[in-house]
Amino acid sequence: MRKVGGGFRRGGVWSARAWAALTLLGSLACAGPRLATLSAPSHALLARAEVPELRLTVDESAREVVVDMGPFDVPDMGAAAHDAAAGAMPDGTPATHGQSGPLMPFEWPVEGWLRGFQVRLTDAEGNELPRHILHHLIGVNFDRRQLAYPALERFFGIGTETEDVELPSWIGVPMAEGQRLAFYASLHNDTGKDLDLDQVYVRVAMDYTPRSHRDDVTAVLPVYFDTDNRIGETNMWDVRPGRSEKAWEFTVPVSGGLLGVTGHLHDYGEHVRLEDVETGRVLVRLDGRRDAEGRLEGVETRIFRKWLGLRSNPLRLEAGRLYRVVGVYDSPLEETIEDGAMAHIVGIFAPDDMSRWPSLDPESEWVRLDVSALPRPPGEGTEGAPHGEGGHGGHHE
Repeated sequence: MRKVGGGFRRGGVWSARAWAALTLLGSLACAGPRLATLSAPSHALLARAEVPELRLTVDESAREVVVDMGPFDVPDMGAAAHDAAAGAMPDGTPATHGQSGPLMPFEWPVEGWLRGFQVRLTDAEGNELPRHILHHLIGVNFDRRQLAYPALERFFGIGTETEDVELPSWIGVPMAEGQRLAFYASLHNDTGKDLDLDQVYVRVAMDYTPRSHRDDVTAVLPVYFDTDNRIGETNMWDVRPGRSEKAWEFTVPVSGGLLGVTGHLHDYGEHVRLEDVETGRVLVRLDGRRDAEGRLEGVETRIFRKWLGLRSNPLRLEAGRLYRVVGVYDSPLEETIEDGAMAHIVGIFAPDDMSRWPSLDPESEWVRLDVSALPRPPGEGTEGAPHGEGGHGGHHE
């Protein structure tokens, strides 16, 4: 993607594609598997004949960090997968999200900024496979916390519906050489055919800008505000008949601006909004797009800009000020849907001063709970940090 203007603090011009990529990266990087809306029977996901491995290479000429993972054994899930893809199991109950494979740790190899990614699935012979086989792929950062939660950043997260992302050259997620990261993946074969994919490989090529090549990149980080986040537990809640809502209040430790946001809801979700608690002002409202029966088809995206949409106009968040995220549902059903609701806002945040971003506390209860809920690397038990000392966690269902 070509540069079309100055950076965030310079009020630069944005192309439509740049805005779309920015918001997409924010939505993916924060929420992890919660954004992978395609559901499947949990018992059928990611069976493995051999433990997948992770291989890391750096293509300096292309400025790519390439991660290859596999092989994954992905047996056919059968006809039940088609009911699950519609959001329900054969008995009519809501389908669960996918189970994940082992945590695969690695270290970020270059000093600079992460600016995008491309994902490709292949078989053992290198033949490209359909993208929908990948239920979700999540990247965790063991050396940086989130904005609203004292837990591990999810620097990367894609679902079945995710497209590749590339940001403008003047903006990026800061990454330090040696930063401790990990991926975990879930794959599924929902073709309904007698097809066993016993050797599936996942390649993630992550675009980066070396710090030595330019020092004027504006640092942005993914952010996430959930109505019912409980570290190490579910963030789902019941959908009662009629109108219902759930809210959570929070502060942020560093001031800055939201460049763009989107949201996540389930069926019968009306909207999710962000409020200033002190004034009661609604800062942004993201409406769910629903069909005639109330089933969710998507959630609104908002980019904060001005002057005919060409210049950025970030939504300010001030350190120490109290904010509230609210999710609203309106169900026409007579029965309650247990654990049928989610509501959160995700986006891209440019801090005023990156040096004031708070550090992780590896001894905090949040981090300990989060680590305990992460998938384990091959050969490790269920206790302790996934790799190294003082590992840190994030959000899980």
